[in-house]
Amino acid sequence: MDRLFIYAKPKIKDVKPYFLSVYNQTLTAIQNFNFLVRGESFFDIRGVYLSSNNPLMFDGVTFYDPFSANIKLAGKNPSFYALKVPFFIYKEKYLAFTLPQIPKSTGTIDIIIENEAGYSVMTRDTRMPFVSSYRGAVDIQLPCVSGITITDLVDFFAEYTLLASNGDVILTSQDDQPITVAFYS
Repeated sequence: MDRLFIYAKPKIKDVKPYFLSVYNQTLTAIQNFNFLVRGESFFDIRGVYLSSNNPLMFDGVTFYDPFSANIKLAGKNPSFYALKVPFFIYKEKYLAFTLPQIPKSTGTIDIIIENEAGYSVMTRDTRMPFVSSYRGAVDIQLPCVSGITITDLVDFFAEYTLLASNGDVILTSQDDQPITVAFYS
């Protein structure tokens, strides 16, 4: 007896980049916030969402429950909080989008891609099963199983100044280190 399984739900396999450093406000205009997602069954995509482990990372995070009306799909596709990506392009195996806003804090981002059959969560669906009969084998996974890491870089191009109580500049640093001084009262 043969069995035939048909899956229409999208499946995320990989994403580039895995890591994003957010520069200061002056440099973000020249920074690249584009992502390319590789996967399967990217048919009739209804929504792309960004979920974060840090609620302060994005403005406009909303509660989504896209399959609450369908009992068969609701169990495998629970509700979530996320930021919806307003514009994305896709083909059967690739999806590209730009972050809709600059992240305001550090943390990790998870990508959720939805179509009418369900949704795929990057940190859940990119994990590959570990199968080995070798006792010393190591389970190696792609970095995206942990999410996309967002870090804030220190402003290396800033000038640090030491001001007097009346607002006069006492000392200016042309270095990438803040000024540290001893204060005696």
